[in-house]
Amino acid sequence: MSFQLKFILWCGFALASVLTAVILVILTITSARMRYKKKEIEKKDLFSKIIGASLAFISTVVSLIFAISLDVPMPILEHENGTEYESPHKVTIGSMDDLKIYYTVCRIEPELCDTENILTYTKPIILTESTIIIAQTKFWFMWSPIRKESYNIYNPSVPFIEPTSIEVDDKNLGLIVADQHRLQATILPEDAFNPIIEWYSSDEDIAIVNDGVIHAKAIGKTVIFAKTAIYDLATSCEIEVKEPPRVPPTGVRLNITSSMLEIGGSVKLRATVDPDNTTNKSVSWASSNASVATVSSNGNVTAIGPGSAIITVRTGEGGFSASCSITVN
Repeated sequence: MSFQLKFILWCGFALASVLTAVILVILTITSARMRYKKKEIEKKDLFSKIIGASLAFISTVVSLIFAISLDVPMPILEHENGTEYESPHKVTIGSMDDLKIYYTVCRIEPELCDTENILTYTKPIILTESTIIIAQTKFWFMWSPIRKESYNIYNPSVPFIEPTSIEVDDKNLGLIVADQHRLQATILPEDAFNPIIEWYSSDEDIAIVNDGVIHAKAIGKTVIFAKTAIYDLATSCEIEVKEPPRVPPTGVRLNITSSMLEIGGSVKLRATVDPDNTTNKSVSWASSNASVATVSSNGNVTAIGPGSAIITVRTGEGGFSASCSITVN
């Protein structure tokens, strides 16, 4: 049975379930109004409700069965695992039920890996270098699971040399949380055929890797693996992710150093803790004369009475301070 026919049947049974449920509600309301009438009518109403409930149940069960089997079929790619293809190589993508196919290609170079560039498949794809093809089929608003295949392409005009090993430029690496670092993988010997390299992390909660670019996520240790799609060559790099180093404050500044206010007036003081990447930016506020001016925990100064007061801000770490002179008329 084709996917399109399954979808039509599912829509039909779903519509039947809805209609049956509506009819059942109408029958229930009608029977409630007619309850004062003869018992024969009540028996007919009960029989109608049983029939309606049975039909609704059957339609719902059938709809669920069809819904479970309603997966959009994946596209079909001509591909044999572990096979090398001579350049140029033609790849045809098919669909079981003639559904629309979308695809993208990811070259061996990380900078050419563009999974956002989704194309509509209309003709065979010609490959001249090792490539990963990612494809999906679509029906209306539904997508199939992703189909991903690696194609190892070699140039027949160049003498073929089989690779013997793979290396990365770092075997041990220390990162801090939110750091990014690119690992460079090299196939040996240098003039050997370059198969597609696949990357993965032993603990993606600590760090993830995408085409050799490591993203440190949390404190801990993990291992980044680089493996060829064929020849079963692999290498690794041990990663230790540490917390960012503490940056102590070196001073604090205020946006205003003096201000004149009328009684009841206010001014907003803003404190800047230096340097910008200070770990602890907490500050506290104080007034030298609360009968003249008060200051809130977020730097709002309010004039209370005539006179002068000094508003002081102090860092929570290091004890650095800055002040603003307030005069109230």
